Amino acid sequence: MGFVRSWPFALFFCGYACEFRLWPTIASLLALLGPAVSWAFFLVYVFSPVITYLPQYLLIINGSGSSFSTLVCLVLLVSNITRVFFWLGEPFDDTLLYQALVMVAVQLVMLEACIRTRPKRMGSERVIWDKRWPDFWQWDTFESYVVCIVGLVVVVGLMSLLWLSEAWFVSLMGALSLSTEATLGLPQVYQNRKGTAGLSHALIWSWLIGDLGKTCYFLYLNAPLQFTLCGLFQIAVDGIIFYQISHDSTSNFKPSPSSSSLSLNSIRSLSRSHPSSPSLSSINIASFSSSVSDSLSSLSSFSSSVTHSLSSLSSSAASLLRHTLAPSTKSGLLPLSRSPSHSFDPILQDQLESFGHSVSGSGEENIHI
Repeated sequence: MGFVRSWPFALFFCGYACEFRLWPTIASLLALLGPAVSWAFFLVYVFSPVITYLPQYLLIINGSGSSFSTLVCLVLLVSNITRVFFWLGEPFDDTLLYQALVMVAVQLVMLEACIRTRPKRMGSERVIWDKRWPDFWQWDTFESYVVCIVGLVVVVGLMSLLWLSEAWFVSLMGALSLSTEATLGLPQVYQNRKGTAGLSHALIWSWLIGDLGKTCYFLYLNAPLQFTLCGLFQIAVDGIIFYQISHDSTSNFKPSPSSSSLSLNSIRSLSRSHPSSPSLSSINIASFSSSVSDSLSSLSSFSSSVTHSLSSLSSSAASLLRHTLAPSTKSGLLPLSRSPSHSFDPILQDQLESFGHSVSGSGEENIHI
């Protein structure tokens, strides 16, 4: 944005320089700054892999970079190792050679960080000596990966000793390096099926910017069609990765759940992330048993109060019944059951007495419980 705002000043300065013949002075300044600019460009270009992969490395060592595919390291290791042997047969710019060597070192560091922060699997460790094809590049020890890379260097080195003077072998090394690098994003596309939460967006942006610049450079130089097609293929793969990032962030957006469901999900996630930890399950069992015992004690006190109330009610009903059925000697009235106008049903009397006894009996049983 600052460049856009300052371009009129730059045009004015250029016109001023042309008017007053200042170009010799500017040329002398550029000649003085030329070596410094060249060295700066050299250092930035050679150590660009360090700058590019540093954000992803920080995510990995912090334990949140599980979405990064270790197959990306394999692709870059194979591509840059074959590029070094291609330089032995057909030397090119030394800057590209140094960059390839730095890239090999960076990918080994990335691979070691991925293995160190990977969750430990149950059972025996997977190592290269198991010779099981499904476990290729899924080993649990960093030494297995080092052995595999050393074996690749030894095999390609022996082949170079035999056929390095042959033009077809040198062309094969160059084509293998270029085609392998073109498939850089495919392992990441496959890994993103599980989510893109731990993938550095700065890394993918660096891939896209590099592929765009490289493809434009191929088109400008009228390079062979294979180079341009590889660049276009890499740009398309970068676009797929950006689509996966956007789709994953959109699909994971959900309304905030209630506190109870949130706490339940937190407990489930902790249980899944620490399956071998006995402390979480013991805490849950202890809290559950204490809550059950508190509920039982509250229920027992409530049952006792209800039983006491029912016992008092039954005693009051029984006393009222006795007073009602007993003859009144002072007033000279007949009992209520013998009164001609208020005849009392003996069956109802028996039912009331049995109800009083049953209520008092059940109250005693509840008290004993």
